[in-house]
Amino acid sequence: MPTIYQWRLCAFISIILFSGCIETNQSFKTLELEKTQILKDLANRSDLSKTLKNSKTDTLSLESVSGSVYEYFQNPTETIAIDSVLNTELNIGYSDQYIWNVNQSKMLKVRLRNYNGLLVPPTFRIKPGDLLRVKLNNNLPVLTDNVSCDPFGHKHGDFADSCNQKNPATFNTTNLHTHGLHVSPKDSSDNVLVHIAPTCDFQNHILLPDNHPQGTFWYHAHVHGSTAVQVSSGMAGAIIIEGGLDTLAEIKAAEEKIFVLQQIPYTYDSANNVYSVEDFDASFGPGTWAKGVEENGWRTTINGQTYPIIQMKSGEVQRWRFIHAGVRESLELQLEGHTMHEIALDGISLGRMESKDSIQMEPGYRSDVLVKANLVSESDTVFLIDREAPKDASLLQEYESPKVLAIVIISPEVNDMPLPTSNQLKPYAPFKSISSNELEPPIQKVWFNIDINSSPTCFTVNDQPFSMDNPPRKLLLNSANEWIVTSNFVNHPFHIHVNSFEIFKIKKANGTIQEFDPPIWKDTYLIMQNDSVHMRSRYENFDGEFVLHCHILDHEDQGMMELVKIVKSEDVLSSINQKELLTSGIAFCGPTQ
Repeated sequence: MPTIYQWRLCAFISIILFSGCIETNQSFKTLELEKTQILKDLANRSDLSKTLKNSKTDTLSLESVSGSVYEYFQNPTETIAIDSVLNTELNIGYSDQYIWNVNQSKMLKVRLRNYNGLLVPPTFRIKPGDLLRVKLNNNLPVLTDNVSCDPFGHKHGDFADSCNQKNPATFNTTNLHTHGLHVSPKDSSDNVLVHIAPTCDFQNHILLPDNHPQGTFWYHAHVHGSTAVQVSSGMAGAIIIEGGLDTLAEIKAAEEKIFVLQQIPYTYDSANNVYSVEDFDASFGPGTWAKGVEENGWRTTINGQTYPIIQMKSGEVQRWRFIHAGVRESLELQLEGHTMHEIALDGISLGRMESKDSIQMEPGYRSDVLVKANLVSESDTVFLIDREAPKDASLLQEYESPKVLAIVIISPEVNDMPLPTSNQLKPYAPFKSISSNELEPPIQKVWFNIDINSSPTCFTVNDQPFSMDNPPRKLLLNSANEWIVTSNFVNHPFHIHVNSFEIFKIKKANGTIQEFDPPIWKDTYLIMQNDSVHMRSRYENFDGEFVLHCHILDHEDQGMMELVKIVKSEDVLSSINQKELLTSGIAFCGPTQ
């Protein structure tokens, strides 16, 4: 009797033959061929086939240090706050990991920088009002002479040529950013201006406000110059702030799955006979990820896994928390034959449920969705795919081929669960919309650019590559501004630390206007070339210095970042004339028109 995989395999082969497709030795040139290969692999594993039919195993925790292929979906391990304090250490060093290469159909050993020797570090699970105490121990090799363990003594962005900011000497220097958290950017809190050199350590103390939004956030390394290399090695993990939506009965009953979506651009180092992420130009830059996917067998992994297998019962509802911890590719997530019901963006509850055919994910984005499995009379296999993206709709204006990310097996055993209603979700929206009456001048203007006529190519915010010598953009504590963010060349995900923003309008490059009613709250948003994104932000609770930047992290490392400083009103008034503050767009946000 043929197995379900063999029936599905026959169906896919029929489709391919009917459409005239012929498989070549170039692996997975079409999504159908990739699915066919997956089903063939599953059909050939009778042990797995039998296990999938009979297993009622709950979601596992990721205990191994390496990735896997065709294994059950595994959440990362967790570190949980005790008595309102999460106290942990992240030991930073090299470790050998194993990543499935889809072109070679085998595991490759890849030498990567990691936290605690894990391809995917622990999820931090905390609540509003908790203290996050994370000690960073940097055990990476020393790359420069005269190492200083003074975390505040290094000047970020100090380069002889401001347009040439690639510096391998910084690759082993690190720190910690809690992406999306509304916390202090000063001292030992979410301070990305500190640097922890090799052989040094640093104790972070990050205190969440009592009214902090509950949702999906993440942490990652963030030293200017090493961010892309370290995050692309796996130095990124989830932060779950509990409460809020979690208490709603329909959501509380749903099994939770955390998806840390990684894009590891490893290359072969022939001199050392090892795969690694050490060659900046080979791992990043125009065309590298798309070429790596097609020619080198790279894939977006989920918690270090390739093609993880998700089990659902007929009618079951699960909560999937997506975290785009990658660097250089858009993800358009679609579960075949299913609708995904989005309930939160970037850790912020929407206050409603938006039912979508697919979920757009750009680097830095988070999305919480509810997935209700179809009612089936016999076991069904469907795929979570990253849909095709044409050049004009992709992150880097490069064609992105469709790919399978995960396998979902729906059993006929019925567990018909209800979805919440938008009325039930409405009370959980955490932020009051910013009215025009709250806004103070000037309008904050940001424009990203890559000057390809410069030698070397120059990555800028408001025509300036990053430097600590540049005067920071100054914002008033307990005030709110309108922001207009644009990109002069290609697309860039805009991210700002400490305070989220509310998007209410986009003026498209073609002159059309997209209104958001209601507006959406986010901390990261893709700015398409020549679009003008209109947003509002209020600055509460915390003063201090931090940054805004492009979240294509190699762009940030090369200079597409700007220093921001929230100051108390008396500090501003002592440094700049009030009339100048209200009328000048140049000192704070560039040209006024």
